[in-house]
Amino acid sequence: MPRETVKAKATRLKKIIAALDRTYPKAHCELNHADPLQLLIATILSAQCTDKRVNIVTKELFKKYRSAADYAAAPLAELEQAIKSTGFFRNKARNIQTCCRKLVERYAGKVPHTMEELTQLDGVGRKTANVVLGNAFGINVGVVVDTHVSRLSQRLGLTKQKTPEKIEPELMALVPQKQWTLFSHWLIWHGRRRCAARKPDCLNCEIKKLCPRIGVKIAGKNIEHRTLNTEPRTSNLPIGREAAFGVQRSMLDVGCSAPLHPWLLLQSGLCPPAFNMALDEALLESMPRLGRPVLRFYGWTEPAATFGYFQKYADVERATRLRPLIRRPTGGGIVPHDADWTYSLIFPPGHEWHSLKAEESYRRVHEWIRAAFAKLKVATTLAPNAHKTGPGQCFAGHEKFDLLWHGRKIAGAAQRRNKLGLLIQGSVQSRCIGISLARMDWQKAMCAVGCIEFGAEWSDFTPDETLRERAEFLARQKYSQPAFIRKC
Repeated sequence: MPRETVKAKATRLKKIIAALDRTYPKAHCELNHADPLQLLIATILSAQCTDKRVNIVTKELFKKYRSAADYAAAPLAELEQAIKSTGFFRNKARNIQTCCRKLVERYAGKVPHTMEELTQLDGVGRKTANVVLGNAFGINVGVVVDTHVSRLSQRLGLTKQKTPEKIEPELMALVPQKQWTLFSHWLIWHGRRRCAARKPDCLNCEIKKLCPRIGVKIAGKNIEHRTLNTEPRTSNLPIGREAAFGVQRSMLDVGCSAPLHPWLLLQSGLCPPAFNMALDEALLESMPRLGRPVLRFYGWTEPAATFGYFQKYADVERATRLRPLIRRPTGGGIVPHDADWTYSLIFPPGHEWHSLKAEESYRRVHEWIRAAFAKLKVATTLAPNAHKTGPGQCFAGHEKFDLLWHGRKIAGAAQRRNKLGLLIQGSVQSRCIGISLARMDWQKAMCAVGCIEFGAEWSDFTPDETLRERAEFLARQKYSQPAFIRKC
């Protein structure tokens, strides 16, 4: 694609702005607020949370706490409980309270209206300060770069940068300063109403003739239009051949790389069977404290079989020769762990995955694995429906959205969702694939897909003493005990 000149980009952007203004003449900040303090509190709460959820919470919150002094004097546990459903509530509650104490001490309880003063407050970064300045005071100091603005500015070819810190100055150089606040609203409204990350409505888009659709995937391929007045091109492969050639449309995301969010990566290595289950449960219990998703890869010090929490031990004992038999904290059927690749995903309460229906989180995790195999040039598919051939056996037949290789199930998972978070335990039966693959290559592919599709910014994680001690206790007192293993 020929490089677009600065002048041509500015001309195109002027047309984009005019079209978005016509389409969304009433675009505004969708966080409900009546004054600068309310907007500041709502914006802090909006981190990793939808505006809709924040508005539900602040409806009661703003009735109870009417001034900075009210937040500063509130019992921390009480404030945490009031905002719990927004996620990361402990950090948010601490930030709100410390922020409001500074407002009382330094500004007589009023919200300051300069970037320098705002960013000195706890929980307030440049994005939050831009939201408050632009919407509460009408001061255009910068451009708010949230998930939608980041994604659409890249899709529209306005920037090649990936982080808000680098995207913002490029947009500020292109957009007239008087429109900085409105420009963010226009992109946010367009991102929510028309240009979704996974399935953008390009056919009905009001700016389709001005959009190069950078990063949009058609039939699993990234496309970048060579002209700005074309429709999405479909695969020309014969029907039924697309999956074999690895061009199946991604169900995770059809947009640009997601904004980065902190995820933890735990490489446990080989562990005893009982400890493997105990550590997963301990991680689930720790989710409110950790506040970040964890992806754990692990192996087994000896062959074993795990079985679902509600399965009858007598049935399991008859169905497999593998020993030991260990009851899982999740549901599902019997899983052999004699040559598989095992992983777990744990999400904190309030995280998007935690709010998903069970079927959707099941589909999403197997789509993740499918995309990882695609990176390794192995074509797999998601089962469109269930086909059971053996009761109680996880890998006999398949469930809807299991991962199949040439019609045979190679990956399954089980879940447990409660107020502490979401635990997904999964197994990939690598020996069923007629291709030699290294476990480490698959794990690297999983991390790469997690970064691209979910914006996972990986940090190596080592369980602290509290977590280790809890896992060891559960291994001894629960998962190694016949009373639990044979409980039904």
